[in-house]
Amino acid sequence: MRTIRNFMKIWRLSMGWIAAGAVCAACSSSDDSGGDAGHDPSKPTYALSSFVFADQGTSTYVNLFDSLDFTSVDFARAREFSGVAGTAAIGGKLFVSDGDSPVVTRFDVGNRGAWNEEARVSFANYAPRAPLFSNAVAGPARAFMAYNTVDRAVWDPSTMQVTSDQPHDTQLPLVRDGFKVDSASSRGIVTRDQRVFWPVFWPNDDYTLFSKTTQIAVYDAETNATRALLESDCPGLDFATQDEAGNIYFSNWIFSVLGPRYHPGAPQNCVVRIKKGEERIDPDFSLRFSELTDGREAAAFSYIGDGKGFMSVFHHENLPQGMSQKEAAESNNWRFWSVDLKNKTAAPVDGVGFFGGGYGTFKLDGRTFVLLVSKDYASTTGYEVLSDGKMVKRFESRGWGHDLVKVK
Repeated sequence: MRTIRNFMKIWRLSMGWIAAGAVCAACSSSDDSGGDAGHDPSKPTYALSSFVFADQGTSTYVNLFDSLDFTSVDFARAREFSGVAGTAAIGGKLFVSDGDSPVVTRFDVGNRGAWNEEARVSFANYAPRAPLFSNAVAGPARAFMAYNTVDRAVWDPSTMQVTSDQPHDTQLPLVRDGFKVDSASSRGIVTRDQRVFWPVFWPNDDYTLFSKTTQIAVYDAETNATRALLESDCPGLDFATQDEAGNIYFSNWIFSVLGPRYHPGAPQNCVVRIKKGEERIDPDFSLRFSELTDGREAAAFSYIGDGKGFMSVFHHENLPQGMSQKEAAESNNWRFWSVDLKNKTAAPVDGVGFFGGGYGTFKLDGRTFVLLVSKDYASTTGYEVLSDGKMVKRFESRGWGHDLVKVK
């Protein structure tokens, strides 16, 4: 079984892009769905994307639903894509990046399982693959795809053409503390007020150690120019969330959590905030995970509402003697905790047991859903967060339920 660390290698390989000149766009149109018979216009369309890791390879399955109240996920009714295929919903269309080639395809999808392919765009001059994980969307006609880790190609989802590219700012260090630069995935990128906030950090080759700092690059969404490089004292910032006021919170993903347990002097994990209307890290905000969790490290702070949020906490006290860092990272020793920012308190969420560490939070139609992945990322449990903060189990699925989006 391929673990999440194997997935990380696949993902980063796909982001090892080669810079080049102009990009061609190839468009095609086909309807393999039965047309309007696959859509009920009185109902919305939602898409759940799941990665299934197996010894013979990785596949991505995308299921379509007309309601958020589904209780089962049937892969026999899903559309299968090879490899690790990223998905994004833009302008009422579903975009899927091919897991084995540098192509992104736009689909008009229906809530009864219809898939009508509309157009394709090729990033062949930039990359062997075109993952939507490294993508920032500034609107229905403007998006940014990372290549060479920190350079950016600008493309138009409405015309499916790449329009320009932008090399990284020369002030951005490509090496820090002996580690090579890396950039945040789509879960760590935020577009707000025509600004793109895109963190960059410096890990070692196997993501067991990180530089003590992260820079958050601020780009102009209109010109693609760098406005600022914000220095933070938190490692590996690769997860972002916003509150009701438009303040952005950046935190680390799960890879940097075990550093302090296995490497004396490794940086502790924390959260930084950029307030609404500002382009600087808020000097008056501080949240260090270990101070809220009796010394445990954590990842992925996700704001829910009313000053509260969630995070994934690693319970190191359960580790058997002599377990390696790699084995520990893939063990079932993570708990889901709630966080109260107003009182600076945190506690495990009742009714939710240990899981594999990775999770996603999705706010759709005024409702909040959390997808928790199991050990080895072999299955996913979907919960809904109720208004009183309680979590109710809604479904289970094979694989890693990576994205839940409303298409239209």
